[in-house]
Amino acid sequence: MNRSQRRKLMKERFRLVEGAGRNETPDPEQEDFIPDYSQVSPEKICEGIEILLSELRKKDFPVYDFDNKNKVVYGIRIIGGKAYFLAVTEGKDEEQKQEENQ
Repeated sequence: MNRSQRRKLMKERFRLVEGAGRNETPDPEQEDFIPDYSQVSPEKICEGIEILLSELRKKDFPVYDFDNKNKVVYGIRIIGGKAYFLAVTEGKDEEQKQEENQ
């Protein structure tokens, strides 16, 4: 084995050892599986929450405000570095239509 072949072999071994564990993804079927969102920006997380909220609304399964049970959560935004959610009183549109008709 000449010098270049030995270097190539060492590089290959180093690459295998260095890459060990990186490509191993945890099994989501495990009970204690917790996804790692540390590399995801808060803006992207809020976008994901918005998508989930809209999908739940489409399936007639609204998300309610915990403190004010008659308000439905419609969205989430980051304003000035803080996350805020938009909650609208349920049935408000119907009340406004009735007032306009009177």
